[in-house]
Amino acid sequence: MISKNTLGIIMILSGISAYGQSDAKDIEANASIPMEVQVVESTRKNDFVISPLVLLASLVNVSYERLLNKDSGVGLDAAFSFGDKGISDDDLGYSHILPYYRYYFGKKYASGFYFSGIVGMVNYKYNDYQTAIYTSNGSYYYPENEKTLSTGTAGFGVGAKWVVKNNIILDAGTTITRNFNSDYRSINSTVMLGIGKRF
Repeated sequence: MISKNTLGIIMILSGISAYGQSDAKDIEANASIPMEVQVVESTRKNDFVISPLVLLASLVNVSYERLLNKDSGVGLDAAFSFGDKGISDDDLGYSHILPYYRYYFGKKYASGFYFSGIVGMVNYKYNDYQTAIYTSNGSYYYPENEKTLSTGTAGFGVGAKWVVKNNIILDAGTTITRNFNSDYRSINSTVMLGIGKRF
């Protein structure tokens, strides 16, 4: 008959053995993940992207995103025009601040196709040509009447993000939002063709 002391020792050794096997499985699973990927997932949580092509349209567009986990992040997309141009020929100036929540569908960490929910603010500067001025000879013209409009906007964005060598980011996406005040424009859309860095 096994004594109580002997039975206790057997139970303790069995527990230690089971714990050791569990640790071994965890180590084996982590060993299959490249060390670089493990480091990226644990320390590189920030994405900064700039869209260089829109500079040709006198527009600066940058984006910063804080990664929450492998599937999601929160960020801020900001843009402003310089000179007397906006995102369309009717604009004299344009800017936006668009905070967003983004969900990724890719297999790699915070990459692949994504969907974003957006609530932000847009600002337009434009000429209001609604009132015509008639001259004494019967002709008329539309005088320049510069106005500004700031309004909230909400909508969504879709796109894809790739992380390539040296943690360089390639981002291609578009957003469509509906303005709360539609006196000038009811729908606002943007395009991001960006390059950046994950750090």
